[in-house]
Amino acid sequence: SFRWAPFASNLSAVVDGEWWRRGTLPNAAVLGAGLWDLLWGGSGDGGDVSPQRYAAEVVNALRAARRRAPAASLAWLDLPAMVTHKQLSERKRARMTEVRARALNAAARRAVEADADLAAHVAWLGLHGASEGCGEACTMEGIHYSNQTYE
Repeated sequence: SFRWAPFASNLSAVVDGEWWRRGTLPNAAVLGAGLWDLLWGGSGDGGDVSPQRYAAEVVNALRAARRRAPAASLAWLDLPAMVTHKQLSERKRARMTEVRARALNAAARRAVEADADLAAHVAWLGLHGASEGCGEACTMEGIHYSNQTYE
């Protein structure tokens, strides 16, 4: 099932709250966040989210997932490539840049790899590389990619 949690900081609450309340744990889970962190800041306050703060939220969410569903296969889906000139608003063009997306991805990956338990149990799904490889033709508005990106 799909659950939308727009900020990296929302993921821990989803995992800790909803997985626990439902009483059924997933066999596998793919977690990902970051687009809203880029656009609105890490908590929706409009400020910039630092790569370190983002990485800490990613680690918190993945640790919560490991704690709640220790037998589940876990994966992190990183941020896609940003095609700034295709983005439809000035705010997006200013905030959702390739430099910022790469910085968040790199910080999150370093933090996950630095945690021995997460490094051993979380697969890194490189959406950035897949979207970059598919190219600009695979996105209409520079952020969300067509299905062929995921094939």
